[in-house]
Amino acid sequence: MLFFAEKPDIAFHKIVQYSLEIASENLKEKYLDDDDVMSNFYEQTSGVFNRKEILSQIKELLTAHTSNKLFRLTDYHFLILHDVIFTAVCLHNDFAQNGEALFSDLKIKHIDFGWVADIFFWDEDFLISSDIFDNLLPDAKSSLNFSEETFGVVHGQKPHPEEVKLKAIKIPRDWESSDIYKPGEDYPFIEEDI
Repeated sequence: MLFFAEKPDIAFHKIVQYSLEIASENLKEKYLDDDDVMSNFYEQTSGVFNRKEILSQIKELLTAHTSNKLFRLTDYHFLILHDVIFTAVCLHNDFAQNGEALFSDLKIKHIDFGWVADIFFWDEDFLISSDIFDNLLPDAKSSLNFSEETFGVVHGQKPHPEEVKLKAIKIPRDWESSDIYKPGEDYPFIEEDI
């Protein structure tokens, strides 16, 4: 399993799995040239990884995601996951508007990607522009707790092999999933105080 800020509930687990699977199939499509396939990814992602590299990363992420072990992710992994999950969520929401469902076994109406990212991603530092990152004062960079990979990701640098190596970690005792999935409702389902 992949280590997110919160333990994935059944819905997020399936969304991640489906997102990785559809991205993998798309990347393997022989009838699409590299430009067509890579246009599905943000410029930041396609600037760091080529088609073969991103397919390799997605295969490793999918294997780790379906494992019984827990794996720590780097900003490079989160960049890829952000892209593939966002794409699958947009597809799902398009289908849902027409009364269909991409994640039919989950019976989810609309998925709010912003909320999903806020809940499961530690942060989205990997999306910051290089200009903003470079203009931050050292104290600001320190207080924002950027990861070791953030500089490379925001500057479009190829990762060192260690920066994309998935490392198994112990499951934290306090790592629990929240109750944000309700069949037939929007996802995440957040009850409002009345």
